[in-house]
Amino acid sequence: DVDGIDYWILNDIFTSSGCRYRPRVICIEFNPTMPDSLIYIPPRNDALRHGCSLSALVELCSTHNYSLVETTTFNAFFVPDKLYTQHLQFCVPDTSIEALHQTSMGTELYQLYDGTLKLSGCRTLLWHRRPM
Repeated sequence: DVDGIDYWILNDIFTSSGCRYRPRVICIEFNPTMPDSLIYIPPRNDALRHGCSLSALVELCSTHNYSLVETTTFNAFFVPDKLYTQHLQFCVPDTSIEALHQTSMGTELYQLYDGTLKLSGCRTLLWHRRPM
């Protein structure tokens, strides 16, 4: 949990040419306010604290042969595909985001016929404790 650059650290672990490290379990933070359908990868900048979307992590990990097996409000858990197939497939038959994650802090924006914009869901800037 490094508040924002988790995606890039994991990417570097996967793509480092000299690194042969293959974790058996990955627990990594994502931004729970982002919709599950959004693939958001933050800029590679340690000064920015955006976090990435769960979908971005699923895409990254599946590219490197890891399966999503569980989520909490803020974290996703991945294991190598081989470990999943051999030991977890019976317990976790559906590894889709839809089956394993429920967005509880999402905020949706919608518009009324007159052009008014409205918010639905979480109406607080969570990390700043301010209402929207």
